[in-house]
Amino acid sequence: MFFLIPAIFTYGNLLFPLPPKSLSDILLSDMIMKRQFYYLVLLAMVGLVMAGCKKDKNAIEEDSTDQSKSTAVFSVSNSMKVRFSQGNLQYQASSKRWRFAEHQWDIIGNDNDNISGSYDGWIDLFAWGTGDDPTNVSTDATEFTKFIDWGTSMFVNGSSDERWRTLTDEEWSHLFFTRQDAEQLRSQATVCGVHGYVLLPDGCHIPNGVSWTALSQDWFTNDYDANRWQQLEKAGAVFLPCGGYRYSTSTYYVNSYGIYWSATMADSEDDEPKTRCVYFTADGAYPDYTFVRYFGLSVRLVSEL
Repeated sequence: MFFLIPAIFTYGNLLFPLPPKSLSDILLSDMIMKRQFYYLVLLAMVGLVMAGCKKDKNAIEEDSTDQSKSTAVFSVSNSMKVRFSQGNLQYQASSKRWRFAEHQWDIIGNDNDNISGSYDGWIDLFAWGTGDDPTNVSTDATEFTKFIDWGTSMFVNGSSDERWRTLTDEEWSHLFFTRQDAEQLRSQATVCGVHGYVLLPDGCHIPNGVSWTALSQDWFTNDYDANRWQQLEKAGAVFLPCGGYRYSTSTYYVNSYGIYWSATMADSEDDEPKTRCVYFTADGAYPDYTFVRYFGLSVRLVSEL
């Protein structure tokens, strides 16, 4: 390629024309122009990468709110409908940041053992009502007498203006037992190797080519890889993975038990205050179970329509 106009030569911070005098000069000029072009392209790419890094640094605050929740609708009473968050609640103590799991099947598992006020990893098992103190590992139940909802006044996946909250036990029960066709809209399942419970939205239609068996009472009748789950997820399915539970700094029954807090206190026959929760295994689901409040359980938030 030959240039009919002067090439641009750079020296330091100066730019000035360098008219070619011979074929070698022309080729040299051509090479300089190409190098400058690639250099400018490289600068642009570096700029984009740096911009991306800056955004990622505050990704939780800047992520799209639309991605923080399912668009499917679930009845939790005769007059209340909600949408579920995109995944279980997670917390990073070192940065004091909250987020929802990227995928519905994501669980932290035994890394919850590392819970502390300075831990730089993520946790997803919380003692009851610890929206203001998520790393509390006390085993004194009297410390957990007041419920601070995890959805109160916090940034989660950019949704600072979103009203997130925890379901009550009556709402969980309505979802599992009372809403129209409730028993046809729930079942145990395995998603990408993780055991858990699937809830289908009101009036859900199963996509063609995707199998579904309600109330299977085992993990493997409804067994979905990422592609098949994506189809069911697009139809509005919510998956509650089996995160197990944490006692103090030890985690148990990961991928075997799913236990999710409600916002409802339970009557206690002993000195240890308890709270209602949803509990499920391969054998069944119990949305009116009770657990002592200092145990670390999973949290799945909802937003009202």
